[in-house]
Amino acid sequence: MTITMKTNEAMKQIIDTLSGRKEAMDWSDVVIEPVDKRATSVDPTNCLYWAFVMERVLHGNFLIAKPQLNKPLCDVFRNVLDTTPSDCQKEFAKSFISLGVRFVGIQARNGDELGCQKEAIEVFKLLQAQIEQYNPEIDSYNVKDMTSFVVSNIGQMEQKDLQQFLSYGAMYTHLIQQHGYQRDQQSFMFERGREATELPALTMNQALASVFRGTFGDSGVFIREVDHLPDREFAQNLLSLCDQLFRLEYDGAYIPGCQLIDQLLVAQAITAISRAYSHTDDSAARARYERGVGALVDLTMKPATQKLTAGASPYAPTAHSKKMLTPGESRPVLDEIIKEAQDRPATGSATIESAALRFNRQVFLELAFRAPKSEHFNTPVGKGQLKALADLARDGLRTREHFSHLGKPQKLWLTMHSDDEKTKMTLLENNPELRKDTFIHELNI
Repeated sequence: MTITMKTNEAMKQIIDTLSGRKEAMDWSDVVIEPVDKRATSVDPTNCLYWAFVMERVLHGNFLIAKPQLNKPLCDVFRNVLDTTPSDCQKEFAKSFISLGVRFVGIQARNGDELGCQKEAIEVFKLLQAQIEQYNPEIDSYNVKDMTSFVVSNIGQMEQKDLQQFLSYGAMYTHLIQQHGYQRDQQSFMFERGREATELPALTMNQALASVFRGTFGDSGVFIREVDHLPDREFAQNLLSLCDQLFRLEYDGAYIPGCQLIDQLLVAQAITAISRAYSHTDDSAARARYERGVGALVDLTMKPATQKLTAGASPYAPTAHSKKMLTPGESRPVLDEIIKEAQDRPATGSATIESAALRFNRQVFLELAFRAPKSEHFNTPVGKGQLKALADLARDGLRTREHFSHLGKPQKLWLTMHSDDEKTKMTLLENNPELRKDTFIHELNI
């Protein structure tokens, strides 16, 4: 016999069971009614009120001891998160969001034991939408609960479940960096057998790092040349990553706000994919690698039509800051990006080579855009790095259109101060309006 129960009544039953005040009931025939979205006071307020009570009893060990409560808890969270609280209820809503983040964290750590993965994914999607709308203080919830859920479930999550999280990853990154919650961050890097470079403590884009950790399962992978061979675990995981990236890109996903440290991860991945591609003759595997590297660049780099701005520049600590990276932060990261691109083997694949060129060109243009006001790029070391990036992107820096993202001040800086003769001559040849000012500068008038 089916039993119908209001959401707030179900919450009280769950709280009483988790706290041990009542014996566990049979929820298999219980249908929890959705919250009336038209109501402005009674039902939603009651539901949101119970969040304060549930905070004391919703813990992983309590729920694992009574896993039959997981399904009704998913139903309760989905019902409440699928409403829009009135203005007078927003403080209640923020409390429920914090509780929801704790809940998905429990699902991330104990999903195999608790089950209900599909329902938990729906809770995650609704919760992310509420976080974006109400922006609760970061100290009221743990970002790592959200990112860990993605790491644990990305293989089963569709693009529609992920896109808001992918878009909000740059804001999570900003909040972590701004408030000093480094312990809550996800990170991921490839390492290869060469002299180690100590990288600065920059916060990675939490969406991008979560996608990589969802495939490789750790904060980093040490790679040897032999690991690129087709039968090696690393090569197989790299294929899985390519499949995941292509699936996201094919469904219209995008990961905005990738900073310089994230671009290093992209550079590492492009090199690793190129090496693995060169080690296999399997046409199906090669096609997967090609799709993956193209998708990776599409997902993480700005579209060719997007205007460059100081805001959302990768040459900043986060995408929500206009502050430039210090030379101590940018120099080692750029050194590694350049090394990765220089060490990348030529593949003979038009798709991979085109993606690598587009990546190198975009990195160069973004840095050239900020170079006139950058302390680092007005030093010999910084100018040398910018020239090395230009050399790597040279085939994408041939025409007037290739430099169209840069304004006249940036182009003039390149012709007057960059010490890059090839870029200077290309710009002067294709942009006659720069010649007079450059000539006057050279004459020291």
